[in-house]
Amino acid sequence: SDDGEVFLRSQNIRNGFLDWSDIQHVHPPDGADTARARLVEDDVLITITGNNVGNVSLFGGMGTHAYASQHVGVVRLKDKALAPFFAAYLSPDGPGQQQLMRESYGQSKPGLSLIQLRNLMVPVVPSQERDHIDDAVAAASAAIASNEAELDKLQQVKAGLLQDLLTGKVRVSV
Repeated sequence: SDDGEVFLRSQNIRNGFLDWSDIQHVHPPDGADTARARLVEDDVLITITGNNVGNVSLFGGMGTHAYASQHVGVVRLKDKALAPFFAAYLSPDGPGQQQLMRESYGQSKPGLSLIQLRNLMVPVVPSQERDHIDDAVAAASAAIASNEAELDKLQQVKAGLLQDLLTGKVRVSV
């Protein structure tokens, strides 16, 4: 739909973040399936089908309703304070990613079942240690995002300079 509630698909789940560049919308019908697909803050989203199996992101809420497609597994922890640690543990750099890849099945179209997600083994660490880990992961993620933004700027400058050189706008003397 061109309007309506946000509908998150597997391609929106990136490792560690949600990609908002290609968002779809939906007018969901009433019913149990709709209620189950409705996201709440601190849900952990895991891509369960296709080439992106095992991509993980934390849903931070958005002030409006959002829904997950059937290709996205939603893990809703009883203790929401565990959600950032859980998402980081399952991220590509986390030790839990190996567990996700080991559990995935299928060659041409890999997948994970909801039962497999339910049976994931994740350590529960004391809250003080978990807070320290969460802070370290958040700081590293912020540094990565900042470095990627700087890299984008430098690549744009390089492309502009190359264009100037190739068009002869800037003369090169040897």
